[in-house]
Amino acid sequence: MIFENRFKKIPSAIVLVFAINITISCGGGLAHFEKLFQMQDQVEDSLSSWIRHFALYPESYRAISFSEFSPTISTIKGVPVPESEVYIIKHQHEILDIDSNLQVFSGYFLLNYQFDVTLIEINRSQSLGGAFPPRTEVWMEKFGRPLTASDSIAFLEKQQALYKKTTDMIKEAKESGKLKDIDDQEIINHLDELIRESESRKGN
Repeated sequence: MIFENRFKKIPSAIVLVFAINITISCGGGLAHFEKLFQMQDQVEDSLSSWIRHFALYPESYRAISFSEFSPTISTIKGVPVPESEVYIIKHQHEILDIDSNLQVFSGYFLLNYQFDVTLIEINRSQSLGGAFPPRTEVWMEKFGRPLTASDSIAFLEKQQALYKKTTDMIKEAKESGKLKDIDDQEIINHLDELIRESESRKGN
């Protein structure tokens, strides 16, 4: 399998960096609603593009509805965490499955701040942070095409960027005193090792 889950090696303490104070970002007034509409349009366009990119029969895709749109952002002590946005939307669409049968799929799609699909669920769970590697098998196993070498390279690039971001967040949290009780040096060293390994695999 191309998308290997390497996060099983990372100590669970790292989850604290992402789990502190996840809130729904809300504002007031007409400008707020206009911004929400713009975000939803971008999420819908990105999601439809993702489906066409990974579908075995992309020409058969037909959007039926988008609903239950919900943008979220993580905060630490009330301060928004950059690049922590997650967009949740329910999408129903028609598409041919891998056996060429026309099906209607309805589920919840989570997209990250880059508008990449990170999680697909039939029934909504409490997950707010998406997933990496992406957990999209509930859709991919029914409608997806085989993954290519280009997919693998793109995955490794995102993996490397996420490892670096996580390391930087831990270092910053340690310096600011937010992780006083966590011995994070071992985590940082391990992440640095994974970054180097990812670079090596990409070069090969």
